[in-house]
Amino acid sequence: MAVIRGSQARVALFQRLGAAPPGAQALGPAKSGPGQAEGTNPAASPVLDRILERPDEALKTPDGFAISDPPEWLWTENKSVPPLRDSKAYRESDHITRLSPAESRDLAPEDRKAYDKSSADVTMKGGTTSGVVYPLAVCEIARSFHLNVGGASAGALAAGLAAAAETGRQEQDRQRQEQRRQDLEEPSFDPERRENGHVRPGFVGLADAMAWLCELDDEPDGLLRSKERYRLGRMFQANGPGRPLFGVAVAVMRRRWWLVPVRFVLSTGWRSVTGSILVTAASGWAVVASSPQAGATSMPTVLSVLAAIGAIIALLVALVGGLAALVAIGALVVRGIRAVVRGPWSDQRQGPDGDPVKDEPRRPVRRLAKIALVGLVTAAAAGLVAWWLTDAADLLWVAVVGGMLAYVLLVTVALAAGLWHVMRTAGDHGFGLIPGAEPSEAEIDDASRPLLCWLSDTLSELAGLERGEILRFGHLWWGAGYDPQSPPDDHATTTMMDDPRSRLVNLELVTSEVVQGRAYRFPLATAEELKERDGSALYLDLSDLDKGPHLVPAAVRTVLKARHAEQLMATDIRTKKQVTLVPLPDPRDLPVVFAMRLSMSLPGLFQAVSMYRVVASGDVRDEFGRTLTKNGVEVRYPPEPSVGKATWCERLWFTDGGVTSNFPIHFFDSPLPRWPTFGVSLSKHPPGYRSQDVWLPQDWDLKSAPTGIFGSNLAAFLGSIVNTARGWRDNEQMFMPGCRGRIAWVRQLSDEGGANLYMPRDRVASMCLRGVVAGARLRRRFESSEYRERAQWIRMRAALANLDELARTVADALEGEPYPGFASGTPLATLPGDPENENARLRLNLPPVPTYLVADRDKKEYWMAVRGLLEPLRTYATARRGAGAAPVDGVLSRNTPKPAPELRQVPRI
Repeated sequence: MAVIRGSQARVALFQRLGAAPPGAQALGPAKSGPGQAEGTNPAASPVLDRILERPDEALKTPDGFAISDPPEWLWTENKSVPPLRDSKAYRESDHITRLSPAESRDLAPEDRKAYDKSSADVTMKGGTTSGVVYPLAVCEIARSFHLNVGGASAGALAAGLAAAAETGRQEQDRQRQEQRRQDLEEPSFDPERRENGHVRPGFVGLADAMAWLCELDDEPDGLLRSKERYRLGRMFQANGPGRPLFGVAVAVMRRRWWLVPVRFVLSTGWRSVTGSILVTAASGWAVVASSPQAGATSMPTVLSVLAAIGAIIALLVALVGGLAALVAIGALVVRGIRAVVRGPWSDQRQGPDGDPVKDEPRRPVRRLAKIALVGLVTAAAAGLVAWWLTDAADLLWVAVVGGMLAYVLLVTVALAAGLWHVMRTAGDHGFGLIPGAEPSEAEIDDASRPLLCWLSDTLSELAGLERGEILRFGHLWWGAGYDPQSPPDDHATTTMMDDPRSRLVNLELVTSEVVQGRAYRFPLATAEELKERDGSALYLDLSDLDKGPHLVPAAVRTVLKARHAEQLMATDIRTKKQVTLVPLPDPRDLPVVFAMRLSMSLPGLFQAVSMYRVVASGDVRDEFGRTLTKNGVEVRYPPEPSVGKATWCERLWFTDGGVTSNFPIHFFDSPLPRWPTFGVSLSKHPPGYRSQDVWLPQDWDLKSAPTGIFGSNLAAFLGSIVNTARGWRDNEQMFMPGCRGRIAWVRQLSDEGGANLYMPRDRVASMCLRGVVAGARLRRRFESSEYRERAQWIRMRAALANLDELARTVADALEGEPYPGFASGTPLATLPGDPENENARLRLNLPPVPTYLVADRDKKEYWMAVRGLLEPLRTYATARRGAGAAPVDGVLSRNTPKPAPELRQVPRI
């Protein structure tokens, strides 16, 4: 039933992962008991192993319930496996030389069958810290399968780590094969490096990383009585401007509610005002408490003297504050008049040449405003002193209440003003709190490295690269031996880009770009293809890379600037600022951690990543498509840059991939897959399923997932609208035929995962355990040839129904004009372009409208291919007709899995 929680979860996870790497003596001497192997941990509970190997014996059933085993249950057979930190756990699938899928097509039938049986794709859903579920799920799957991986948001983080681990494992496989598969002793691993979060190559290193995050090796008995280190949360480090507000978020995550208002006040930038108000309020209270009318509640004489001194100081400050208030109010009025005259649209004025002119510094006015607030509050305090001296007791208590209300009002105004300032200037800080690689002075061996620094180092270590080397997509495609200084030729690179099946390890990530409102897929297309497809390649601003805040480590920034010789001077179309742009590296040389950073930019938490695209000049037309002119010149926007002037560019903002596709399982799907694509998704416990932490439905089970608790308040309704808008396609696809039986759902409580960065280690361990169970169930299910073939049979039934419908639709269209002429083999001389504006295009020296006619060198081969493709469709459609003209209902479409999928043309991201 429910997976283990609490401190027992850490012990169970320790048992599943196994001992620390050789050479790391953190476990201490373990005493061997009867029947116990030397070096194992006697205190570690075997409960998780029992859950994974014999769940019928290990799981406890709530009172009043019983469990009925399905017939031919997969888990009836006991299959003991090595722990996840033992390299022997991942050797079951390396019995054939590792090739790319394209190369495997030339294998002998038996070898190809073995290749397909030991291959799988894995896609993981986004979810911030819920991503701790995924690494050990992938490790469990990797026991029997070689992997291609993909994901979005936190799923992208886990996918990148898994791809690096797969690359490292394949490198180790090759080394073992060169030594005739002799068992190698595990190399020693520096315990100090392990303590600082460094790992070994391959999937054992991925298990090392999760053990480090859960602090499993910090105590000799696995019970972890030491103080919480919050290693996961401490990797999320905000930079200077975002640190105060991030402190508020951390207080909420750690449920220190008393600290939230204090940190929120301090985060607004009004510390001096708030401090002065608090001091003044304390002085006023002291004056009231020491008054003769206080009677029995009066304070001791010493405090009364101090209160009197405070009152005198308050009077003096009130005089100065009152004068400052007049000056500040006058300055604000003048500033308001100037703002009205200048207009509300620009915070910057533009000089004659279009360059922005900065406003005058605002700090003097801000200081005066603060002094004004202090003066007002201290004036109120002076009034309290006056009433105290005149023995007006009733008026005194009215003044006390009024002062308290004034204090609350002023604090509220200060908070609102600070919050408005934060929201107004959010774009200056990337719309987020955490850059990712700040503070940049963290050393490579520092245990307190920021998240992106730790990720970059860990990726290189998992892939088995030299220390300090950056993992690039080329390492995944060609192996760990890829040399960026001597890359393969252009033909090999083009093959890798055009055909993902040519890659040894295929990593697919998605990110969202909010200016254009679209998704980008990584690995990114080449610059030439982007220009042809989107009109522009993507560029980085050199000043963004150099000045910070740093979104990626220094070594990664150096790689991103590799094409600095091709830098481009451009003018931002919105701000009119001059920027120096450098194109992104070639796709093969793009750092993997940079693509992960783009995909895992959780809005509000992580700062968005800015890049640029070149904006081409376009002609402006009226509502009927006619070209507009001014003074005899065609109007274009943006204007064509004059000779010597920089081209125009537009700033783009990249944020979390989950905004556009939070579960991109379609990345690896094909109509007739050679091997399964696994999915690991996240969800809340539906009503009635509280005891089921991991759910793996059968393909004949429910047609949709059990729904969670739906709130009755407006906030819940609006949140559901947002979730539906961005996730309905993913949700529909999860229950397509052949999909629902290969997606494991890991369920969480409200205090687990999400944005809970500071989860206790036992909670992190419990989530990791659920990942272990999900991965083990997927692995065990698809190790069964019967289930794998059933899934492929279902996919073929659905695909044949689609192909039948597509063939009949195309054949019907070929019977009427104009397609018979297009497909006749007689190429057209020309195609209509834009006759209404063709003359204008000629005058402006613009390229002609594309006609997509076949090049002369390709005509013979092209029309042979057309006839070879379409004639069988005509024959098929004819055979599918009865004696009359009406088509016979397709046998291929009868009794197919529901809901039936459909084939349609959609943009490839």
